[in-house]
Amino acid sequence: MKRFLICFALIFIVVTPIMFLVGCGTRETVININVDGFYVKHILFGFSDEHFDLVSDSSEISEHRYEWAKTLVVTNRDTGEQRPFWGTGGVYEELSIVLRSLSGTKAINTFWEYINRYNTDPGMFGNSDDWKGYLIPLGDSLMVPEFDRLARRLFGGPNIQYPGMEFNPSNSIGNAFMPNSYYTNGEMHSYGELGYVVTDFGIHVIMVSGLSTR
Repeated sequence: MKRFLICFALIFIVVTPIMFLVGCGTRETVININVDGFYVKHILFGFSDEHFDLVSDSSEISEHRYEWAKTLVVTNRDTGEQRPFWGTGGVYEELSIVLRSLSGTKAINTFWEYINRYNTDPGMFGNSDDWKGYLIPLGDSLMVPEFDRLARRLFGGPNIQYPGMEFNPSNSIGNAFMPNSYYTNGEMHSYGELGYVVTDFGIHVIMVSGLSTR
């Protein structure tokens, strides 16, 4: 009986820590800083009136928007210069290069320069200098679904699984790059690519610009 108890005790001592470590290794750990949402700013590279004139009803836009996005030409609001969004020398490539070396406030300030230069969403203008952007709550959102999904992937947090890793929401501020591969219109995009999404309004490039705390 004594030998049985000793063996049982040894098994308990050895197995219990292993089970604990395995559990910790697969559990999502989130730093709690009372975050209940986050803010984003975006650049809407909008479709033109010529695009919208091609359809007789707004319900038809979704059938054509990816085709329109592939050849989108955008206009610099300051100079009137027109440039392709895609391709070598395009705005997407330029923005990717510029933002990749920046983070935090510097990234947000640079992003704001491009908002003033190219954005066609009037909701981004006319706000105070300390305006953080559109609020994305951790719960349900009223944003366009495609926009909302991209914003949450850029932010990370409780909406994305990080097994065995700690997540600090503050590290997302100033981020506009995807944390992992993702799909848009059936095409997979690379790790670390500048995040974008196509909606009925045009192409959106989004940046996490702040946190909402309780």
